[in-house]
Amino acid sequence: MTTPRHTLAADVGGTKTLLELGVVEAGRYRRLRAGGFMNADFDGVEAVTQAFLKTLGNDRPQSIASACFALAGPIVGKRVRLTNLPWEVDSDALAASVGISHVRFVNDFAAVGHGIPGLPENELKCLQPGRPDEHGVRGVLGAGTGLGMVMMVWTGNGYKVVPSEGGNADFAPVNEVQSRLWTYLSHRLERVWCGALLSGRGLERIYQFLSEADTLRVRTSGGRAQETGLAAAEITSRAVEGSDPRAMSAVNLFLEIYGAVAGNLALTLMAHGGIYVAGGIAPRIAHMFSDGAFLRGFLAKGKFAELMRSFPVHVVLTPEVGLRGAVAIAARSVAKHS
Repeated sequence: MTTPRHTLAADVGGTKTLLELGVVEAGRYRRLRAGGFMNADFDGVEAVTQAFLKTLGNDRPQSIASACFALAGPIVGKRVRLTNLPWEVDSDALAASVGISHVRFVNDFAAVGHGIPGLPENELKCLQPGRPDEHGVRGVLGAGTGLGMVMMVWTGNGYKVVPSEGGNADFAPVNEVQSRLWTYLSHRLERVWCGALLSGRGLERIYQFLSEADTLRVRTSGGRAQETGLAAAEITSRAVEGSDPRAMSAVNLFLEIYGAVAGNLALTLMAHGGIYVAGGIAPRIAHMFSDGAFLRGFLAKGKFAELMRSFPVHVVLTPEVGLRGAVAIAARSVAKHS
């Protein structure tokens, strides 16, 4: 009989950490417990991991054979500095602290790539069926606290996920409104990169840009300007409800830029395996992806518009895809070392 071996997976985002304890027995994985924690309540990865393990009480296993931590930052060696948090984490120190035999770090969006193959159809929203190639290159991007990007390349027995920092590439405006937005941000930021717009903070910047443009018009006409400064969650909520025209305009501009960047990724990779839009923001505004702004930005590639129509495009509806990827990596590690 095969001895059950426990695994731990974590998706450490810029705002929230999701964790899952599972067990591999007879080659099959089974979830035991999962939980989510707000990062603002902790001072590091070790602290949030310990908090999760404490919730297990008497069910906490004596040993954990393998763990995978998906971290929002570039992975170089055993020590990682997170991009959007003032946290550093060392894999050896983390293993010793929480009693884990083997700890692996992966980029948080690489974990998303590992989670894509296992998604059921009801957790994907098809924006464009395209002409899919079963083993074609796939591109994955997603806006959340930042903008993540990876590519997925078929190896013959599965997809290899190749991490990137493409979300930090320069933002290139494609029309007059976007050019004015770039100018607005260039006076406020050291540089204007894609993630400066395609992120929660980016949506806030877009809303503020539209608000200040409106304020200028109101002041010019002798009226009184309204105060602004909404958080991204409130902007998306108002846009979804249809209660704030400016929020709706901000989300539409956000989606138009999102589509253009996704189209650039599709062209760069020749992603006939599909483009997958994940991240924390997409599930909240999933129905607005169908309103046309995203695909309009995606297809607006001049004489390459017909090629753009050949790429399948999907929105990932579950925010847990990164955690599932980390689970898959940890479970495979147990099988490999068994």
